[in-house]
Amino acid sequence: MLGREDLLITGSTLGNPPFESLAQAASAGGFRGLSLWPGPTYYAARKRGLSDADLRAILDDHGLVVNDVDAVLAWVGTERPAVIGADHPSEEEMYAAGAALGARFANIVFIGSKTLEIERAAEMFAGMCERAESYGLVGHIEFVPSISPIDDAATAWKVVQASGRSEAGVLIDTWHANCGPTTDADLRSLPGDRVLGIQINDAPDLPARELVKIGMTGRQVPGEGCMDLVGFLGILDEIGCDAPLTVEVFSDSLPEQHGPVELARRLGDGLRGVLARARASEGSA
Repeated sequence: MLGREDLLITGSTLGNPPFESLAQAASAGGFRGLSLWPGPTYYAARKRGLSDADLRAILDDHGLVVNDVDAVLAWVGTERPAVIGADHPSEEEMYAAGAALGARFANIVFIGSKTLEIERAAEMFAGMCERAESYGLVGHIEFVPSISPIDDAATAWKVVQASGRSEAGVLIDTWHANCGPTTDADLRSLPGDRVLGIQINDAPDLPARELVKIGMTGRQVPGEGCMDLVGFLGILDEIGCDAPLTVEVFSDSLPEQHGPVELARRLGDGLRGVLARARASEGSA
């Protein structure tokens, strides 16, 4: 089991380099593992002729594990948001990639229409968790403002509760918690042992309505923006959440400015700096 000291990174944060480059960069940045986007990493590598055994050997050589596959999409409604590529892997393909590389979790995102009853969402989520379980994966749900009917932490937790899946949980992305209707009180109301994933990033000093618009292009390195990440980590400690921290910084500019190794090091250093400040804050309390 990975814990708070085991830092993870998404391939998308580094511009989705080839699998070998992704593993090299993650290791150089001091990360313990990956949150895997299977399309541009796993399936692209398989198309280049690498086997599952080859990919697991690359992970082993760099001291890495795959923690989760992200994101398994639950479509609600008919309009496909522009941020989701047409070649996004199917639900089964996502689970299969996770199983092939030993992942533990599958991150599930409801996307599309803004009208969805809790009971219907819970039924859908329970079915996805059951299918994920057949591949050895545990499902958690990510709330996403603006493009999802499940846009806040309280609603996500209600869906998990209503699903009856006792192993399932919630993933918190600091960007979504910061620019949506979620409050600190909502976060404090979550049971820490059911917060199974954390995606961490920082943001420029802009109103929430503007942050929503740049969520896929303008995120910042942890510690270089205006989010109270130290306070956020304090809340996680309060509720007893020990989930690993995954750097997910969607940015157009950062991969253009840095190669994967250099960027991974900058991101790792930034997150470790935030963690150091959080520990210092706890010690002075």
